Amino acid sequence: MSAPEALAQLPEVIRIRLSGGPDTKDRCAILIRNPRTSLLFTGPESLFEVRCVATAHKKLPTAKPLTGFLLKPVDVRDKRAPYATLLSGIQFALHNTLEIEAQWKEAQRALLRTFPVSYAYS
Repeated sequence: MSAPEALAQLPEVIRIRLSGGPDTKDRCAILIRNPRTSLLFTGPESLFEVRCVATAHKKLPTAKPLTGFLLKPVDVRDKRAPYATLLSGIQFALHNTLEIEAQWKEAQRALLRTFPVSYAYS
């Protein structure tokens, strides 16, 4: 999952989307059955693990099949090690940049419509 596939309203909630496909359906089923997950965030010489509990999930109204999850952060851990230096995070180069960015924006709008700010507090 890349940054545009998640919307944070920290510290209360993180909204994420998982796309369709055989491996993703398995991940969705696992997250629904066992609603605990960890997200890793990297930055210059930093690595943080945010442990979350999935409190809701719904199909998103998007052109491609997506499932949205509402996550509640329960713990944040600094994962830097005193014996090693983090040299880089995950990097990727987009193909069809305009198409991908349009899909990300559609998913972000769908996440906010499906899980509005008020939904996170209900």
